[in-house]
Amino acid sequence: MKESGTAVAMRSESTNARERLIAAGTAAMRERGGRPLPDLNADDVIERAQVPKSTLYQLWGNFDEYRRDVLVELIRTADRQDSGAIVDAVVPILERGGNPAELLVTGSVAYFEVFSASDFCTWVLAAYPHRDEVGVGPEIAAALNDARDRFARPIAMLVAASRRRPRPGVDAATMSQLLVATYLGMAMRERLDPGCATKELDWVGPDGSPERWPRIAIATQAIIARCTELVPQ
Repeated sequence: MKESGTAVAMRSESTNARERLIAAGTAAMRERGGRPLPDLNADDVIERAQVPKSTLYQLWGNFDEYRRDVLVELIRTADRQDSGAIVDAVVPILERGGNPAELLVTGSVAYFEVFSASDFCTWVLAAYPHRDEVGVGPEIAAALNDARDRFARPIAMLVAASRRRPRPGVDAATMSQLLVATYLGMAMRERLDPGCATKELDWVGPDGSPERWPRIAIATQAIIARCTELVPQ
């Protein structure tokens, strides 16, 4: 049965209002720079979107559901932008060539510095404490899964620079998922203990000799060692 012109117009208006409200919420959150999720205010976003308050509650059952969708949009948008910034930070280091261990250290530190300052990291960490109260957990998990392919290229480059290759059944996306989870955990720790990620610790390097490596490089090496094997010379 063909829809009437009125029904089509109403659906189009609803879609437009939803887009305006999501855009208003993302703009408000960006201005707040990752402040706690409850700081997002209904009156503020309604004024920004220029829609009646009733429209928001017609489109979302409650304000928590709306905030969840705003955060998911922020995360999905950010991971597309930030994956390129990470590649730009890591590529020049790896293209210089040199000792594989040194490339891993400098490459992983550069990767983490850009990642931890990224919007993607900011919004995931902003959402995480509220994953239960706003039902954001499954949505964040889905957004992280979407992100892993976009963050895969830098880890693939680090693996190649280490003269290793993925083990059978392991691909760059799998390693990327592990790396993103590890870097998010380290970024969360950094907020409580600034500098902990780059603090140097005693470490047995890839060649078996004792060394001092930044904590984030040790964590990266552990993931690479778990998921890869040496390329035969």
